[in-house]
Amino acid sequence: MDKYQQEEHGHDAVEEQVAWHTVGIVSGSGDPKWLGIGTGCAIRWHDQDFILTADHVIRDTDPRDLRFFFRAPGALNRKERSELLELKGVATKSLVPFRETQIGEPIRFPELDIAAIPVNRQIEHERLVQFFRLNEGGQTPPEGSQLIIMGFPHDISRLTTDDERVAFTSIEWTDVHPNQTNLDRKFDPDRHFLSRYYVTEEHPDAEPHGFSGAGVWTPVRVPPPAVWYPKLALAGLTIGYYRTSTVLQSIRREIIEDFLIDSL
Repeated sequence: MDKYQQEEHGHDAVEEQVAWHTVGIVSGSGDPKWLGIGTGCAIRWHDQDFILTADHVIRDTDPRDLRFFFRAPGALNRKERSELLELKGVATKSLVPFRETQIGEPIRFPELDIAAIPVNRQIEHERLVQFFRLNEGGQTPPEGSQLIIMGFPHDISRLTTDDERVAFTSIEWTDVHPNQTNLDRKFDPDRHFLSRYYVTEEHPDAEPHGFSGAGVWTPVRVPPPAVWYPKLALAGLTIGYYRTSTVLQSIRREIIEDFLIDSL
């Protein structure tokens, strides 16, 4: 196996691991019930299990109406954005429906746009998700560090032959971007960091709406002679997008930890 193949297999393994920690969140109550889509990040903090997400993903939803997508069995089914955009319909037999899951009352911090949804650990025993153990002392990596984000952007969702909407995951390999001062929305470098949304280079109209709440991960190097495995660290949580600059806005890892310490 040459170096390129090794890197490709390594990227695939990292994506598979990120998928185990990624949850789709179906939101909306009343007339728009179950019409919203966002992303969550499954974590374990001090032996308690949560789905972290952006507060605005669940803000207008009765917690009893929240529903969740978990990864499908088997390896990830990878398709290019262009393939998904060309789909005329989706066969329902291969789809995994959203499901109701036992949750506790969400812990919210609207000012930071972050929320933690307590969940029953039983879903891990059903091999639906893996909770990432978040230890104290984590930090967002420095500028230029490699990142990976997996979310459920609305613009690649498609309708089934029964006129029901299907969400697909999208994976963005990116990096910690330099801070900017010309942003059209409040940006606090002590709380936030930026990353480029590179998919817009090939698809200028691409919109990451639906990535909100997605974990931002950084691969961690496993030095020899240890056997390599896809080791991850949580770098942050996606909360927004600056369309003009094509950069994603995320909450820093340190702020996530402060929220968990202060709220739990």
